[in-house]
Amino acid sequence: DETRAQILGFTNENVRIAPGAIVRIGDNQLGPRSYVGLYSYINGDVVIGEDVAIGPHVSIVAGNHVFDPMTNCFSGRSCWEEGSVVIQRGVWLTSGVVITPGTTVGECALVCANSVVTSDVLPY
Repeated sequence: DETRAQILGFTNENVRIAPGAIVRIGDNQLGPRSYVGLYSYINGDVVIGEDVAIGPHVSIVAGNHVFDPMTNCFSGRSCWEEGSVVIQRGVWLTSGVVITPGTTVGECALVCANSVVTSDVLPY
């Protein structure tokens, strides 16, 4: 798991990325002693603090396609909206959590299984 993190360029102390996880290289930051679980997906401008535990099948994205309900039209080529995602120190994202663009998960917060986070989560 640590070797996988080093190959992706995350050289912080004890960063671990489980098999099957996809962490896009670019603006993402992973803090020391953080863990990305099996088959999780991280893409966009995502900052993950130290001592963060990300469970399996978690999705964290900092961008999304725009849907216009007036035209009822959606396309993979439609406009794109972005917003940084910040996961602060000591957070635990359990299995199947989805974090949407522009949100911050506060220090030491717990986000329970299969939750969809669409607004900021206060620190614990």
